[in-house]
Amino acid sequence: MGYDLLNGKKRRFVPTTYSNSLVTNFNGEIYLENPSRNSQLLETYLNYKKNLGDSHRIDLTAGYSYQDFDEEYPSYRAYNLSTDIFGVNSTSPAANFEARNFVIENRLISFFGRANYAFRDKYLFTVTLRRDGSSRFSENNRWGLFPSAAVAWRITEEPFADGLKSVFSDLKLRLGYGITGNESIPDYGYIPSYTYSDVRARYQFGYENGLPVYVTTVRPNGYDANLKWEETASYNIGLDFGLMNGRISGTLEYYYKKTDDLLFTVNIPAGTNLTDRILTNIGELENSGIELSLNAFVVDTKDFSWNIGFNAARNKNKVLAIDQISNQGVLTGRISGGVGNFVQILQVGQPVNSFYVFQQLYGADGSPLQDGIDHNDDGAVNLADIYADVNGDGAVNDLDKRPFEKPAPDYLIGISSSLNYKAFDLSFTIRANAGNYVYNNNASNGGYFNIVNERGDIFLNNMHTSALVTNFQTPQYFSDYYVEDGSFLRLDNVTLGFNIPSKPGRPSLRLYATGQNLFVSTNYSGLDPEVNNGLDNNLYPRSRAFIFGLNLGL
Repeated sequence: MGYDLLNGKKRRFVPTTYSNSLVTNFNGEIYLENPSRNSQLLETYLNYKKNLGDSHRIDLTAGYSYQDFDEEYPSYRAYNLSTDIFGVNSTSPAANFEARNFVIENRLISFFGRANYAFRDKYLFTVTLRRDGSSRFSENNRWGLFPSAAVAWRITEEPFADGLKSVFSDLKLRLGYGITGNESIPDYGYIPSYTYSDVRARYQFGYENGLPVYVTTVRPNGYDANLKWEETASYNIGLDFGLMNGRISGTLEYYYKKTDDLLFTVNIPAGTNLTDRILTNIGELENSGIELSLNAFVVDTKDFSWNIGFNAARNKNKVLAIDQISNQGVLTGRISGGVGNFVQILQVGQPVNSFYVFQQLYGADGSPLQDGIDHNDDGAVNLADIYADVNGDGAVNDLDKRPFEKPAPDYLIGISSSLNYKAFDLSFTIRANAGNYVYNNNASNGGYFNIVNERGDIFLNNMHTSALVTNFQTPQYFSDYYVEDGSFLRLDNVTLGFNIPSKPGRPSLRLYATGQNLFVSTNYSGLDPEVNNGLDNNLYPRSRAFIFGLNLGL
């Protein structure tokens, strides 16, 4: 059983002297919010084990899980201040007020069971069944049934494998199949809901004392009453092995996963719902790959030991089908800059969220061709001067955008190591991704010369340094120049410790120093290539931490 409770407090004060180029007559703001979140958890299960003679063993488990989440975000906003004297301590100097409370509730209930059967520890069988119910779906689609099964064969237990035991200390072949469900979506997407307008979207209704009176409106949000579980069927075959009496062990596995009823937010035709984008079940997706993990005791003596772990994975994904959507695909990956710009796409036959951009043309010096110049000497200045006419129709428009690279890596590699020499120990972890790409939205959103005084000479903006390379005068959000190789090598952590074991009358002592996120090696020009979904837009930088500690045991 568990119960978590979190209460917060948020205070924001914007003085009347603050200049806001986007909102006229802003005149200061006070914002107060007291968020609270709580969650409840109950998990209970029964387990029964029994050996049936020398050859058979059964292990049965049945259980129930209950999870409940509640969040509230009451807030109060006062703006158009007459004085800054009180700061956030008083809203009395404000001319306008807004109060609202945002409430989120969801619940997940699960019934589950598992049966294990072993015959002479040589043939192993497992069957599981889950029935999960989520409040994020309607009553008709709330419950999902998710079975799985696996079988394993310990080859080294067979009489014919006696000759292999001189090489293999363990050799096990296993097969598995299972279905899992995904309900990780925003709440209330299946029912009608409404949103109050803010100061920028109110309706003028008459006058009072010669001044216009504005009324807060209530607008309906889009929803899909038929939302249901996203289901992924997984198939895998693996080989577990041990060598040199367990000094070296590892796993080699191939997997194939097919996702049905993929949950995604997509564009929809105007007039078919209450919004232009809706969360819905849209199609099918596949993932396949191979994984290898190794663990080795390189040295294992009384005074010195050294253990190394290595893992590598190769994954490919592809969109198989998109339901009720144009064959052109589904635009995803909204970016900052412009209005409603998307630089990724879900398209049948392509990797998930492939970047969907124009093919940039380059000059003899390797720099992108500058916009605003008639490079092709056709007497006009347009997109054809800087982008390739991919479909050969004599013009460059949205039809010339094409899927280009993807955010998911082709390869993932990890190395961990642990060394012990007498009282000293040293450990580290290194990770690497290869074949992943990142769209540098920071560069595309600010990397052009006209941004400096885009809103007039009163408001000056910062310009991204990429403009000094591209010489772009206007924003070029859809240039593949901004899609960069995001492969990286990262040293996650290093720990060095010194241990003094306990003795009668003397406690144990351990001194240690740890460094986290010590370095990353990459060709990516932005702050960090490891970003969500391959879109780098004002990424909050990862901290580099140095920790020194002492553990005392009595």
